Amino acid sequence: MRELIIHQAQANYIGIFSRPVFSLWGKGPTILEGLYSAFAPFNVGFTDLRQESLSPVVSDASVTVLYGTSGNYKFKLDRIESSLSILVDEDVTRFLKMLERGAEWLYSAVVDFAFQSHLFTYYNHSSLSEGTAKDCLLDLDHFDLADFGLNLGSGIILNWLEPRFERRFQLIVDHSHTVKDGLFIQFSAYIPGDKIDWKEFEGTARKTLKDTLAKLGLCIERGG
Repeated sequence: MRELIIHQAQANYIGIFSRPVFSLWGKGPTILEGLYSAFAPFNVGFTDLRQESLSPVVSDASVTVLYGTSGNYKFKLDRIESSLSILVDEDVTRFLKMLERGAEWLYSAVVDFAFQSHLFTYYNHSSLSEGTAKDCLLDLDHFDLADFGLNLGSGIILNWLEPRFERRFQLIVDHSHTVKDGLFIQFSAYIPGDKIDWKEFEGTARKTLKDTLAKLGLCIERGG
């Protein structure tokens, strides 16, 4: 089995609200204090808050919380957008805990608040413990490109549905454009509906990614 040695990784999240939270429009102090209090346990301070409201388009207005030099949590009236660079395995857990804290604030601040959907994406650029991306992808590629040129190995996209929670998963494996002879891996989970059991989701997502990669003869380096 080829081991993925991660050089760069990031987690992203988009949470769409069931309807815009109009009740928070114009309530800057409520939003700022709510986000400040929600993220205080993660060493987020007042100087880590950013307001973006120059655009005349209402949906563009946002308040962003910066955590560290590699993460952000952006509140808009109709959604949450967040990202975090993943340096160690525990960063994924920290990212989900921060999303959970943000969700708890929204439920407390807005009457009848609900999410419409959640989209989580994790990607990495990795080198391989054995061989190159071309070697790996040629093992998965059964499409004849001889008439067009030298086959470098084509990426794959896998899509499947988990019926119990109606969660849709997607895995992309392709050439990395940032790591020489490396692979680009992207794993996404789309969850319709409102509340999430964050701990259950983390366990399921980790196992799903691990098991799917194993079917392709790949595993993530321990600690990556």
